Amino acid sequence: MKSNGMLMGCACAALMIAATSAAAQRGVEGCWVGKVGSGTQIARVVLQLQKAGTASTVHIMSRTMSTDTLRDLVVQRDSVAFAFGTGERETAVGARRGSDGALAGGFSRAGAIHPLHLERAGTKPDPATALMGYWTGALSSGGAKVLTSALRFAPAPCGQVYVTLDSPDQGANDLPLTAISMVGDSLRFEMEYLDGAFQGTVSADRQHITGTWTQSGNVLELELTREAGG
Repeated sequence: MKSNGMLMGCACAALMIAATSAAAQRGVEGCWVGKVGSGTQIARVVLQLQKAGTASTVHIMSRTMSTDTLRDLVVQRDSVAFAFGTGERETAVGARRGSDGALAGGFSRAGAIHPLHLERAGTKPDPATALMGYWTGALSSGGAKVLTSALRFAPAPCGQVYVTLDSPDQGANDLPLTAISMVGDSLRFEMEYLDGAFQGTVSADRQHITGTWTQSGNVLELELTREAGG
């Protein structure tokens, strides 16, 4: 697997939103999880909108997880606008909540525009937090090893997980997942910039993951084992 360019700059001019009361602000305050970007430039995002007087933050999960404190925060019941970063990382963000309850808008940085889509995080931690640690294994075809692979599950804000993939045989490390979902023992994750996705099962003792990796129409088996202490 070869890593394409990762999200370094993000999208869209901030919405012009009038200041409103603290009561209205509660309409969008809380934790939001989703993605920014598209195609080869995409990353998971966690947005923490706190009550007035408390610092709000944005966390972008690319090869590393960056954390920035928001400034110039202006909110309405169904809208939010803010800025963060300085210099080349100066970023303006605007989003509005639609009828589906999601926040949609974008990031604007250095003239680059990328779409933003966030959904409100659940009140309980992501089920994938049960997989914290480092997992090692291999991609294989018909029982023959193709590539050594590994996954690292680390904690992220708002009860989320930050997951990256290593492909040591290719000298590729810290490749971020762009989506992850765990329901019962079923696990799915995506790496959209590689046109890749995994669908599989976590063992009852949470020590093994088995399933299939599909990339650009090619299908390989993937088996991973949690390292001791993970």
